[in-house]
Amino acid sequence: MSSTKTKSLSYYMGLPYARRIIRQSTNRYFAEVEELPGCMAQGVSETEALANLDKSMRIWLKRILKKGVSIPLPIENREYSGKFLVRLPTYTHKRLVNDAKSQGISLNQYVVALLSDRSSLSAVESKIDYIALKIEEQTKAYELLSHTWTKVSYGKSQKDITMERDISEKKKWLPLTGCTIGGGYET
Repeated sequence: MSSTKTKSLSYYMGLPYARRIIRQSTNRYFAEVEELPGCMAQGVSETEALANLDKSMRIWLKRILKKGVSIPLPIENREYSGKFLVRLPTYTHKRLVNDAKSQGISLNQYVVALLSDRSSLSAVESKIDYIALKIEEQTKAYELLSHTWTKVSYGKSQKDITMERDISEKKKWLPLTGCTIGGGYET
C-alpha cells in the first residue's frame, strides 16, 4: 500500500493527503495528516493550524525521503486488490465453514455476504437514527408551540396564557426536518 519508487518532495506535497483538524478545549486547533504518522501541527485558528501542518508535512517528508523509507500514498490513490488476510479463532473459522456449507456456498462467498449485509445494516441503522432524531426535534417543536406560557404583569399575580398560533406561525417554529405539519415523513 506504500509507494515503491522514491519520488520528489514536490510530488508528495501535491498529493491529496487527508488532513484532519480538531478544535481543542483550549480553543487551539490540532491538525494532522492521517496517512503520515506523526505529521501534525497546531495553531490558534484553523487557517494557522493548516498552514503549520503544511510546514510540518514538508519537514516530515524531507526527513523520510532522506532516510529512504517508503512513504504511504493518500488513501484515495491506493490500489486495492480485493483481497485481505484475516486471522480468527479456530472455533469461529469452523462455525463460518459450517454455516457456508449449510447455505451451499463457499466460505469466501459467505464471508463476503456477511460483510455486505453488515455494511448495509449499518447504513440502515444510521438512517433510523437520523429519522429518530428528526422526530424528537419535531416533537419538541410541537411541545413548544402548545406550551402554556406564564406572564407576569406589573404588580399582578401570574397568569397562564396559552399560546395559540395558526399554521403559518407553526411553520416558523418547526425545524426544517423534512417532516410535514401533518406528521408524515417526506423522503
